[in-house]
Amino acid sequence: MGLTSVIIDETNPAVTRSIQTLVPRAQSAGRPVGPCGRRPSDDPAFTEFLVKAGIDSVSVAPDSFAAVKQHVAAAELARYGEGRTAPSGTRWPQAEQPSPS
Repeated sequence: MGLTSVIIDETNPAVTRSIQTLVPRAQSAGRPVGPCGRRPSDDPAFTEFLVKAGIDSVSVAPDSFAAVKQHVAAAELARYGEGRTAPSGTRWPQAEQPSPS
């Protein structure tokens, strides 16, 4: 029996509802949520959705790191505002901790 490809549309409403349900439940159980896959690397709107859903991190392809980092920063600014602080439980990478006000 050969391997078959699984095609998934991450923007399907059933998938996005599942993500929106899973993220806070996992975090309330003390588990960080960090999806990986090609979609956040290729789709800024999906990356923004993930930030709005409250993810803790995202894995991206090396060739798209800089662009995705900009998309995440813009989405966080839209979600948390200029003087934002990390949501409870978020661990900022040492090099990217917000400067104290």
